[in-house]
Amino acid sequence: MDSIHKDLPLHCSVRWLSGGMVLDLFVECFDAIKAFLIEKEQDYPELEDEKWLVKLMFLRDITGHLNKFNVQLHGTGQTVLALFDAWTAFVAKIGVYSRDIERGTFRYFKHLKELLAHQTINPDDVGKYMRELESEFSARFQDFQQHGPVFSFFIYPGNLKENNPSLSMFQWMGIEEFEMLQIELKASSLWASKFTELRKTLETSIYQGASILACWDSLPEKFEV
Repeated sequence: MDSIHKDLPLHCSVRWLSGGMVLDLFVECFDAIKAFLIEKEQDYPELEDEKWLVKLMFLRDITGHLNKFNVQLHGTGQTVLALFDAWTAFVAKIGVYSRDIERGTFRYFKHLKELLAHQTINPDDVGKYMRELESEFSARFQDFQQHGPVFSFFIYPGNLKENNPSLSMFQWMGIEEFEMLQIELKASSLWASKFTELRKTLETSIYQGASILACWDSLPEKFEV
């Protein structure tokens, strides 16, 4: 067959699978796969089923978005704050993806948009899968939803409110006058600027955790936690 993918070398097979490219390559080779099955006289009617094709193209597109998010969660020197930022951004993106599907524009769903040129796509059929994804995503990241706001405390120590429910995470520190400590820290122009410098450093630092720890270790005794 006249295809750009002639073979799959053994040393590439694991990387091909682990790289999350299975769906991408399946869609890319879709016509060739159909031709091959016809040649072999094997019948798979779902390959001609319009609803099945919508599911396939949606799965390909949303998996691509999820793979990019997954890559953001890995890497050297990642801090919980960086992970929370990546999660927060992706939650916002899910909202954009959902609205894109509801409108039937498929601006962020390349393969669905290409399929739309050949057949009708009911946004409601795809929307239910997005709602399931949102629900599953919320369930899997409950800790981020509950404690996420407190993560920024390590670089914005003056912003955390005393009545924040996530303060229970700091009970092990034994700080009885947490709010008073924050006021003193916030009122110190010198140490407020130290955290401003820290945030600038984090923009280019590979080892963010080490930079945050070094800043906190340098605090005077009256601010020690």
